[in-house]
Amino acid sequence: MVFMLSLQDVLGDNNLVNLVDNWDDMEHYASRASSATARAYQTIQNKNKVQVRVLVGKFGFEKEFSDLNDPLLSKILAFCNAEKFLNVDKTVPDEQFFK
Repeated sequence: MVFMLSLQDVLGDNNLVNLVDNWDDMEHYASRASSATARAYQTIQNKNKVQVRVLVGKFGFEKEFSDLNDPLLSKILAFCNAEKFLNVDKTVPDEQFFK
C-alpha cells in the first residue's frame, strides 16, 4: 500500500493563497468577485519601502515598492479603498487572538 501526502492534505485547503503576479488581472478578478468573497489588504512599511498585500478569496497579490509615490501603489490603494476592502493592521494566530 502506498500513501501519498501533500502539504495541502496536512494544512488543509483553507491555508493556501494563490498568488497573482499582475495587478490588472487581480483588479479584474476582484471587480467581478462575489460580495461574499473575503476582500482585504495590508500595507507593511519597512524603512523607506512599503509592501502591499491584497487578498480576494483564495487569490492574493503582493508587491514591494521603493517609491512611496509609485503610481501603481496609489492605484492599488485607491482601488482597495473604493471597493471597501478591509484594511488588515496585523496578523496573529487564531489560538492567540482570544486569551
